[in-house]
Amino acid sequence: MLCWPLYSAAPSSRWLAASVPALAGVQFGLVGAGLIENQTLVAGSSRSGRAEELLRGPLLYAVVHVAVTLLCWRHSPGGVLALSALCGGDGLAEVVGRGCSSAAARAPAGTSTRGDSWRRRLLTALARPMPHNSDKTVAGTLACWLGGAAVGLPLLLHFQRCGMFGPAALGGWALVRGVLLCSAVGAVAESLPLGADTDNATIVVAVALASRAFFGY
Repeated sequence: MLCWPLYSAAPSSRWLAASVPALAGVQFGLVGAGLIENQTLVAGSSRSGRAEELLRGPLLYAVVHVAVTLLCWRHSPGGVLALSALCGGDGLAEVVGRGCSSAAARAPAGTSTRGDSWRRRLLTALARPMPHNSDKTVAGTLACWLGGAAVGLPLLLHFQRCGMFGPAALGGWALVRGVLLCSAVGAVAESLPLGADTDNATIVVAVALASRAFFGY
């Protein structure tokens, strides 16, 4: 996505950009189906270490990137925010959620200092499961929101300077509010109990629709 401003204005540019995640998707499909072997890819892209897992989350991840590139391209901030929520928010949510839960479990029940007591209470609060999904934590959802915003805002500002999105693109605090709102919608979508693999699509769709509603294009 960082290379989008480097492409020309030719209609074929979006197809050329989409070919990169498309090739990654083909590789996921071939390895997942057992047609070729790549243990490094399996180890780095799956939770269970099984090649078949590449046919679910990782393959959907690539398909979503292709779809967003072709549909949104450089004409709407929704594509940038959607992929930012997926790459920056969803990826950070799992790391922070698991890390916070592990830290809360290791925290001693009896603390001798006031600082230790506050730290334990904070970790316990952040490690709590979401009311609607026990597999998701408060910390993970917050990380998804802030991570998506932290990635999306700098990218939007950079792409605006490169002339993307046209003269109607918002700036200033209006842009910040839009990024925070769209990222929050993505975090809520990520927390829904829809399955570990489907959130690669639900986050993107939710953020793209929220961006369309807020920015108007």
